[in-house]
Amino acid sequence: MNPDKQRIKIAEACGWELICPPGGMFFAYWQNGPIKAEDLPDYLNDLNAMQKAEKVLTQRQRTMYEMGLIAKRGSPCALYANAAERAEEFLRAIGKWEDET
Repeated sequence: MNPDKQRIKIAEACGWELICPPGGMFFAYWQNGPIKAEDLPDYLNDLNAMQKAEKVLTQRQRTMYEMGLIAKRGSPCALYANAAERAEEFLRAIGKWEDET
């Protein structure tokens, strides 16, 4: 799943609403005003953005998310997962991850 698509899917899960369907290079989202997709939070590189995103997980999703991080890291210390690892597991936990084919 490419980085832009990951950022968009996470933003949608966090309540950002697509108000202008993708048609070329411009995406508009609404959360305190319209913005372009490239101006969405940088979930794949920003641990603070991922920490905010984690707050929308249900308890079941949170458990799946944490178990995925533990499995990915190969240790019970999921605290050391970077933002990109957290973003992928977040999307897996909410059922929005798409494998590249």
